[in-house]
Amino acid sequence: MHKIVPFFRKHTLRAKKKYDFELWFDALGILYRNQQRRIVRKIDQVGFPRVNWDPKDILKLKEIYKLMASYKSKRGDWKWIDKAAPYHQMT
Repeated sequence: MHKIVPFFRKHTLRAKKKYDFELWFDALGILYRNQQRRIVRKIDQVGFPRVNWDPKDILKLKEIYKLMASYKSKRGDWKWIDKAAPYHQMT
C-alpha cells in the first residue's frame, strides 16, 4: 500500500483504469480502517479479536464492487458478498 498508491498517484492512469484505481483506493481505505490491529494474548486464547464492521462500510464496499464490475470483463462474486447480505437487509 505504501509503495503502490504513491506510485500511481505520481504516474496517473488513463481512461477506465484511472476510475478503477480510484474505486480500489476507496475500498483499500475501508479495509485499512477495519483491519485487526492487535493480537489477543490471554491464557488459552490466541488470535485476533473480532472486528465489528460498520454496516455503512459493508454497503460502501458492495457499491464499489458493483461499480468496479463495469470496468472488468468477467468477474465472479467476492467471497464476502454472501456474508454482507444481513447488513444490506438492515437498510
